[in-house]
Amino acid sequence: MGNSMTSIHRTWPAMRQIVSDMSPTLTLHRGLAGFESLREDWEAFAFRYGSHFLHFPAWYGAALENTGDVGVYFLALRDHASELVAVLPLQHCHIAFKGIPIPILQMYDSNEMGVNDVLAREPLRQHWTSICNYLRLEMPYFLFVRWQCTLDHGWARTAAPSQDSVRHTHDSKSLSFPRGAEAFFESYSSKFKTGLLKKIRKISELGDLRLEVVSNTPELSAAFERLLDIEDSGWKGQNGSSIRRQSGRQNYYRYLLEHYGRLGLCRIILLFLGETAIAAQFCIEIGACLYILKIGFRDAYGEFSPGSLLLYKSVYYHSEHTPVRTISFVTGSGWIDRWHPSTAQVGIFYTDRGTMLSRFAVRLLGWGVRWREQHKVDATVDGRAAGRAGA
Repeated sequence: MGNSMTSIHRTWPAMRQIVSDMSPTLTLHRGLAGFESLREDWEAFAFRYGSHFLHFPAWYGAALENTGDVGVYFLALRDHASELVAVLPLQHCHIAFKGIPIPILQMYDSNEMGVNDVLAREPLRQHWTSICNYLRLEMPYFLFVRWQCTLDHGWARTAAPSQDSVRHTHDSKSLSFPRGAEAFFESYSSKFKTGLLKKIRKISELGDLRLEVVSNTPELSAAFERLLDIEDSGWKGQNGSSIRRQSGRQNYYRYLLEHYGRLGLCRIILLFLGETAIAAQFCIEIGACLYILKIGFRDAYGEFSPGSLLLYKSVYYHSEHTPVRTISFVTGSGWIDRWHPSTAQVGIFYTDRGTMLSRFAVRLLGWGVRWREQHKVDATVDGRAAGRAGA
């Protein structure tokens, strides 16, 4: 018995050391200065594990440079070898409830594209207790964490208590052509293809139609100026909503251009008619996916659907010259629906901070959302019934 107890006492410290070694080390990086201290390691981490433009620090640096860093934090998790396990961009803010400001944490984003994610190499849920304990000590008080606009199958979703706790809010749309352009277009109706080819023949009577994909850093700046001119040429320029007419947004995109360009990930795709650029896309290419962040075309050529012509040419170009086999529109833009895109769900969920009050608040919030959604459905059904009765 004595030997057995001695063995247990010897083993317990060793087991405790193993558990300690498995737990990540957490550090909080505050604001722009904290971001800069983390950026180099984060970029290396993203190159190794990232699969989305949201996984790279440039996306958050652009927002910090142009909208300020008040309440912005970056939580880094590292393993026993000091290698990054995850980076969580967070923002401390307030939401109003019955006129009362409630302090919360939420995912930090620029509100530019309506999608969010974090970068990790392990599910976040397994570290959530450690994360909560650390955040309670290091952060200003918050009642719960809001994970808004999270991507289906993204790393942020691994923090959700369950997949049932994620509420679908909108979609992210994309086109995939794993077997190449010819096979991709074969899947469309003859009416769709005939209409597209008719527009190509008609516009080609005005000049040669060609695609130019710019990826080299020295040439990106000039290509970006073309994109700005194209977007500014129509109604957006007239009402002041183009990028060129908004200094903040222009600086934002110039930051993305510089930093994704420095990493060799930025692409500007131009569609030329003769010597005139009539449509353009600002894109980030990561692995087999091209993410379109901005698209513009000259209104004078609107009858030819230059955005669709650019997309048509782009599918062929990437099938023949690059590893890209998916073009993501990131958002759920309606104009792309005629292409019958695939959709990935984007949603929102909440996590507590590990206290009884926080758990109750999250549960109460869930009940409130479900009640609101149910009454919205009931109102829609009642409205349709009333319409039929009136008819």
